[in-house]
Amino acid sequence: MWRYNISHSFLQQAEHWEKTDADTERQRQASAAVSIQKIFRGYVDRKAYLRLKKSYREDQENKRLSAVTIQR
Repeated sequence: MWRYNISHSFLQQAEHWEKTDADTERQRQASAAVSIQKIFRGYVDRKAYLRLKKSYREDQENKRLSAVTIQR
């Protein structure tokens, strides 16, 4: 009976640590997912910003060329 209690207690502790390890792993994966999303969203926003910046510069260049053409 005494050995059963020790074994039973040991099994309960092992189950507790397995649950704790699973929770820790789940938290680590959630944190990794957030990091991946953050990096991807930054990438997408940088690309959108560069497209916007390029479009603005092209518009400014077209306006400048139009003004030069009118002055001639």
